[in-house]
Amino acid sequence: MSESVCFPLQRLVLTVCLLLPGCSVFVVQDVHRVAGEESAFISHEAAGVELHVGINPDTRFYSFGMLGLPIIPTIIKPSDPTELALAIQLELRNDEDFSFASRPCLMDDESRQLCPHKVEASAVALYQDDGSTYADKRKRWNKIPSFYSPGTPILTISTTPESHARISRDRIYQHYGYFGDQKWGYLRVNVAYRYKCEGVCPKQFELESMNLVVIDNKTSLTKSYQFQKARETKYRFSTIVQ
Repeated sequence: MSESVCFPLQRLVLTVCLLLPGCSVFVVQDVHRVAGEESAFISHEAAGVELHVGINPDTRFYSFGMLGLPIIPTIIKPSDPTELALAIQLELRNDEDFSFASRPCLMDDESRQLCPHKVEASAVALYQDDGSTYADKRKRWNKIPSFYSPGTPILTISTTPESHARISRDRIYQHYGYFGDQKWGYLRVNVAYRYKCEGVCPKQFELESMNLVVIDNKTSLTKSYQFQKARETKYRFSTIVQ
């Protein structure tokens, strides 16, 4: 479909969706599920802590349209079969010490190691005011400016075999120029480990999670997890179009 035809049609359907109760969406993704489970992410929750670890889903096809007719494609792309991305998302409500492994390697079913060639980390933080400046006296969440500076790049970490230093809280704070002047009440840290395979990436592999994430000197995950590749298709109602 040509751009001149596709974009006006997208705008027309989007306009109809906004006038009606909503749109429908059809998505095709390649995911890596945790063996024996339907989920593609390992999850851990404790007091003031929420942790998710897994392989980023690869969206192969995404279309939207009126209810029952998601016929307008917005994403059509072949995936790169030689790349994987392991994602960690850590959410904290208390300022506890934390760190991430700098170079976690995956193991395929032939006991060959696959180690990341690139690691990136980012963070955002919010604080809650006391509500005294508002008429309704309700507390609001506010951004801590140092974590939202448009000139701050994503933190990139060296991944050579000799780089054993963990990705620490202090390193992330230093990267964002945060010195604790404004205490946060919510912190989210995202770490992405990117792997380049020799040829097609394995459809099944193992992640040793021991010491992958350490919070307050305690390891949050303690065992090995098997991941298996699968194709997922989803149809859902949505009021948001990508």
